[in-house]
Amino acid sequence: MIRRDHSKTNEPSDIQVWRIHIRPDADPAYAFEICRKQGVIGVGWQVETQHRQPFDLERYLEVAERTYARHWKSCKSAVTLLARMACGDLMWTRDASGMYWLGRVQGPWEYRDRPENREADITNVRPVDLVRIGDVACVPGKVVASMRSSRTVQRVHGNAVKAYSRYAFAKAKGESPPEIENPDIFELLSAQDCEDIVFVLLQRRGWVVFPARRLADTMAYEYALRSAIDGKAAVVQVKTGSTCIDLRALPEGVQAFVFQPNDMFEGQPTEHTTDLGRDEVLSFMRENRMILPPVVTGWMDLAGL
Repeated sequence: MIRRDHSKTNEPSDIQVWRIHIRPDADPAYAFEICRKQGVIGVGWQVETQHRQPFDLERYLEVAERTYARHWKSCKSAVTLLARMACGDLMWTRDASGMYWLGRVQGPWEYRDRPENREADITNVRPVDLVRIGDVACVPGKVVASMRSSRTVQRVHGNAVKAYSRYAFAKAKGESPPEIENPDIFELLSAQDCEDIVFVLLQRRGWVVFPARRLADTMAYEYALRSAIDGKAAVVQVKTGSTCIDLRALPEGVQAFVFQPNDMFEGQPTEHTTDLGRDEVLSFMRENRMILPPVVTGWMDLAGL
């Protein structure tokens, strides 16, 4: 059952943010070009319309259930979520070259049975105002993480993601970006954003970071480094929000840089522990904007830094 009125335009405070994969049973580059040409974003799941137009959603789902009996759950999920979006909602996607785009939904669901849509396998569509945002450095961490899911369409939750998505779209369109009252930059930044900031900070201070040594399977530290001056080894641990850094889990006798903007730690620091601290990191961000990832400077703009 579709309960949202997708013909109604959301107020800015009510918008939802979505992520959609453009991965048809056709050439992805051609499919995305059709999306750009027609001003739509959509999915496949073609059915035989038998020249019955207009082809409404209820009729489509009846035919699709028979057509895709073995894959009905995936088909229904993708199409009903696409139809559920309200006008004004924002939708992230990625083209075949890995560049990210952001669309503002402009109109209701439509089954588009044109020859080029069938060839591109983009038949269930929503009209959108589509703008290019850039590479992964320009995109919130939550959106990037959502791309790892196999689901074709899904919501991306969080007020910070909503705020940044509105900001990024407005900036790309040359519109005035929205304001956020009394923002804390470290509530807007994702954990990955904070890791990148510390990553850059330590490189500026003469530490060589080994990206391939970023260990996703350990809770002790995020990545390893070595001093360009004396070859000394070190590790880094970064946590955000209410997640504590366990100082007791850090490698014994190894220089460790830690950053938790809300000063949430378990255990006691040792002579080998260096807490970078909120003020120190903020000062670095202000003084080094031009070498920070665009998504970070976007958050800074929103926070008035």
